Amino acid sequence: MGDGIFTQDGSKWKHSRALLRPHFSVRRADVLEEMKVKCHELVDGLEDGQIVDLQPLFYRLTLHVTMFFLHGSSCNTAATDGGDSREMRFVNAFRIAQEHVAGKNPIAWLTHPREHRRVFATVHDYVDAAIADAIAEVDRTGESKDVHEVPFVHALLRETRDRKVLRDQSLNILIAGRDTTACTLGWTL
Repeated sequence: MGDGIFTQDGSKWKHSRALLRPHFSVRRADVLEEMKVKCHELVDGLEDGQIVDLQPLFYRLTLHVTMFFLHGSSCNTAATDGGDSREMRFVNAFRIAQEHVAGKNPIAWLTHPREHRRVFATVHDYVDAAIADAIAEVDRTGESKDVHEVPFVHALLRETRDRKVLRDQSLNILIAGRDTTACTLGWTL
């Protein structure tokens, strides 16, 4: 998770909260539209009369929407259905990394150090590439839009170009946005 809002306290936490607050106080129509598209994809993928475990589908849905919120584009849905695409490697590594951090194997860094480094490197590489794309886009187009109208990382770029800060804040929001929302959907339905 790095050094982000969920791992900080004191003045660092207050600063992270100030960076995040504008993005949660305004409804962004593009995020709502992306959520609508992804929800339709989820429902269209269900087969009539079949019993289905919705929780993995909710995790995938919320990962896509949260990535869109953060970076302005989601993971390729088709690419996360299987195969060895960059997106699929990220999705799998993200799941395993969370298992390492959240308790299924909290000492993975000792018991499986090579796998631990590999999954975290895969997650970091994917997020770093999205951040590099955001930096290139902002450098190419400039950012004249209001902070409430741009992806989260674009707004953070107004504060810092420190790639570690950008990655850490992104990962903190990605974990919260994906898991909390997916679990809420699961409990609700």
